[in-house]
Amino acid sequence: PVPPLALARTGDELAGAARTALGAGASALCLKLEDPAVPHKSDVGGVLLGVGPDEVADAAGDLWRRFPGTPLLVMPMLRRGLELLAGAGTDPDFGPYITIGRGGVTAELDPDVALAPAPLTPARAHELWSSLRCAPLLAGWRGAPAVDLGALAGLAVALGDLAAAHPALTVECNPVIAYAEGFAIADLRAVGEGDRRAGT
Repeated sequence: PVPPLALARTGDELAGAARTALGAGASALCLKLEDPAVPHKSDVGGVLLGVGPDEVADAAGDLWRRFPGTPLLVMPMLRRGLELLAGAGTDPDFGPYITIGRGGVTAELDPDVALAPAPLTPARAHELWSSLRCAPLLAGWRGAPAVDLGALAGLAVALGDLAAAHPALTVECNPVIAYAEGFAIADLRAVGEGDRRAGT
């Protein structure tokens, strides 16, 4: 699942987007640039977290001053969980594949990923998640609750089916925030035929 989100290009759209996100039960918001040319928005200061209802206008104004004309994605802040990643694509030699692993902004510092041909079965998806070095975190580490491995396996299977059915599409979900029940996709990027891009 992807949290409720809306695009804002003007102050009026910003106000409406904030009302929608806060109406979903959030107490704070996340604002981020919506620019396909900037894949890692946090690297350029293009993501603001924990923005309170009374801070939305000022926070958006700061982003628009630094990035004029760039739409903003407005979404509720997600509760903390284990940050993972999941993606899919097609390699000219390997064929359709899915990739899963440890996610978040530090994922590239110490890569912990697994790759498998797509499509794949739920059992194979379970095995893939369990093969990661961070698998002890998935099972619950030092009193933390185990994450919903069944839901994560379902995500991997769905991405594998997508890759097999649409070989021109590449999808990256990072982070996928895993919980004891379910998960939430906090950021998603997709590149399709003709380099069409969509993102959150």
